[in-house]
Amino acid sequence: MVYGSFALFVLAMGLTLWLWVGKPSSFYNTNWILHLKVSLFVLVGIISVVPTLFFIKQRDLQAELIDVPKRIITIVRIELCILVVIPLLAVLMDHGVGLS
Repeated sequence: MVYGSFALFVLAMGLTLWLWVGKPSSFYNTNWILHLKVSLFVLVGIISVVPTLFFIKQRDLQAELIDVPKRIITIVRIELCILVVIPLLAVLMDHGVGLS
């Protein structure tokens, strides 16, 4: 729940910067790195559905110890790797990389 709340907060702040604050929106609209960042953000959101549903089901069972399948661990690791890339893309974009 906290993870989802922060994801919505990050999305709202990103849209605020894109549309109203900072550089003109044309700077962002023509930058392919922004499109890659948004795509990765959406991909993380889609991928995170599987672990979220798993943990919700486990919470309903009220077990003390949970055996987490390797599939869930792998998905979470992939999410974390993608989440590391997104701020790096933001830095590149801020320095003007990706402008046409």
